[in-house]
Amino acid sequence: MSGVSDSLVSGNDGGNSAVDGDGLALAAAVARHYRLTLGQDRTGGDHHYLYQALALALRDRLVGRWRDTREQAGNGRRRVAYLSLEFLIGRSLHNALLSLGLEGEARDAVAAFACDLETVEAEERDAGLGNGA
Repeated sequence: MSGVSDSLVSGNDGGNSAVDGDGLALAAAVARHYRLTLGQDRTGGDHHYLYQALALALRDRLVGRWRDTREQAGNGRRRVAYLSLEFLIGRSLHNALLSLGLEGEARDAVAAFACDLETVEAEERDAGLGNGA
């Protein structure tokens, strides 16, 4: 990963970039998590750390939506839920990218690390049910 942009990895953004859909903000958030949260530098990491940094940057963007949903659920309205034990959730990084409309921005963000999105997505483990599958 020696192709990482020095301005993204070594720059000081105050530790808290704006959380929005802007591609540069996503790239900065990925670099910030890679550098500060995971303690990696531009030469010491592997694709798994890049996956973790991207996942954390996306989580930052999802938290506000989760909070809004929780507030709506707590307003006294009834909810109907269906639970199926036969459903395997699988991998969720790509689904989060699609839900947030940030697939293109994520491609650009990981490209700054001389990597492609498919390689980063392949680092995600499949979420199983704990039954050995």
